[in-house]
Amino acid sequence: MLPWLDARTYYRNRWGSDVGRIGVDGGFSCPNRGPNRSDPGCTFCSENANRPPYQAGAKNVPQQVQQAREFLTSRYGYEHFSLYFQAFSSTWAPVDRLRQLYDEALSCAPFVDLTVGTRPDCVPDEVADLLAGYQTPEREVWVELGLQSCHDSTLARVRRGHDVQAFRDAAARLRRRGLRFTAHILYGLPGEGTAEFLETVRYALAEGVSGLKFHDLMLVPGTPLHRDWQQGLISPVDPQAYLDAVAQAVVELPPQIVLWRVYSDPEDRKGPPLPGQRWSKNRFLNLLRDEVARRRDQTPATGVN
Repeated sequence: MLPWLDARTYYRNRWGSDVGRIGVDGGFSCPNRGPNRSDPGCTFCSENANRPPYQAGAKNVPQQVQQAREFLTSRYGYEHFSLYFQAFSSTWAPVDRLRQLYDEALSCAPFVDLTVGTRPDCVPDEVADLLAGYQTPEREVWVELGLQSCHDSTLARVRRGHDVQAFRDAAARLRRRGLRFTAHILYGLPGEGTAEFLETVRYALAEGVSGLKFHDLMLVPGTPLHRDWQQGLISPVDPQAYLDAVAQAVVELPPQIVLWRVYSDPEDRKGPPLPGQRWSKNRFLNLLRDEVARRRDQTPATGVN
């Protein structure tokens, strides 16, 4: 058992069983890349948008759901599923189009939740209202917001196209509607280290997140940051430094916060080797579990006698 609330434990506590996450690509782009996904995005953003391999060959969202459901059922035996609009900014479209896509996908299976990944500047009131309408006692709604950093200078440096206030505004809209939301946070962005990473984690907690996703910065070939590395302008993330930073963050987390991801797993992607030293996901998780336990053992007990 991991010493933090991971996705598997959360789902078992909430629904009484394991839940398979079905990631789909709704054909969305994002404000940075324009309507055809062709413009330059954030300096760390890959063109493939982290599409799951089981989406290969699927021509539409229902086909993606069907293929993913068959794969996850045959390989892992899942009976319950989460619908995850994963690729790019999955709220960046007119509300009528969003409703059509979400309805179409949700009709394919009895999902226990709808999770939508997006940017903080793509959640206006009308979109938040739409998402709130999908929440029922049998189905949760989660919104994943790409915060990355709470420092405006960093956001500008990596060409995010929004500031920290955009996250604060989106968080307020979601809180008012009782929607759970997760913040994505990147470790190792240019000009940042452990101190800035921990500041961003604390900022996200103060804004009322229900979940967090931690990623170490991967310098993916074809991205501007990869070109910066080739020119000797930046260095890859040191895995030990990242481990120490995440361990400190985990020790500080309230127990109810779901930590959906702690590592950018290099096994999730195919292509040329990434710069720098990479650990396997299992190795990182084992080391992190031990380090969190060690740090908690060293934390002095507090209280009033």
